[in-house]
Amino acid sequence: MSDAINLKNISKTYGGLNSELWKRISQSHAKSILRGQMPQTTVVALDGVCLSVPEGQIFGLLGVDGSGKSTLIRLLATLVQPDAGEAYVFGYDVVRQASKVQHLINRVSVEASFYRRLSALDNLAEDARLLGLAGARLRQHLEDTLLHLGLQSEDIYRPLEEACRTTLQVVSIARALISQPRLLLLDEPTRGLPAHLASRVQEAILEMRAALGTTVLFTTQDVAEITALADSAAVMEKGRLIDQENSLAPRLVPLSGCPTNLADIFSQLKQLTALGAYEPVC
Repeated sequence: MSDAINLKNISKTYGGLNSELWKRISQSHAKSILRGQMPQTTVVALDGVCLSVPEGQIFGLLGVDGSGKSTLIRLLATLVQPDAGEAYVFGYDVVRQASKVQHLINRVSVEASFYRRLSALDNLAEDARLLGLAGARLRQHLEDTLLHLGLQSEDIYRPLEEACRTTLQVVSIARALISQPRLLLLDEPTRGLPAHLASRVQEAILEMRAALGTTVLFTTQDVAEITALADSAAVMEKGRLIDQENSLAPRLVPLSGCPTNLADIFSQLKQLTALGAYEPVC
């Protein structure tokens, strides 16, 4: 099985010179500066991270705020570049082949932006249009996805400028699901969600992997979420992977009263495509 993610000695610093550059400067100007001492404002976000995630696996990163989890997600999403090391997504270099990587991934975070005057459903419809999707039954499938993730009908049709943070978070996850990426990057996807919505999101992630073979990398501060979702996991602390476990068995979080099943949605979308009722916009 090939690797979806392959990281080799990745390092990233913020707020000053990166460690390699500072070393070269200190060596060449030894008389004018104190060798080896970096500016105090420098923060090491990633420190020699090595990681391989096989295609089709759900991998969890456990760590507190400031441990480097979000920086790693942003790096894989081509939003930041490493100071040192190499990073590959499905064999493509995230720096030199960023455009190819961007077509294979989707990232979910609290930074997601929306058309605030539009409803959750209308936002998803606009996303689908930008993805080149159309069809008479598309809107119903988007509504099914939002219902499956636990939103109520009134939440789906209410303008997002009137919505709470929880609704925005669920909509950002739905946006990622409809794009059907090969690699789904989730930065603390259930943080702050009530238990019933968190369970819906976890089930949706498992169903997406089952239906499409999607590779998932998610971050969390919740050990229970690692147990519920991850095939394998690692603990991140101060920019380093300090513990890695490959024996975690994924456990489905049972739900009740679910209006639909994402596996059925994906299957129906394929059938609609074959019938010409759900097709890319040329």
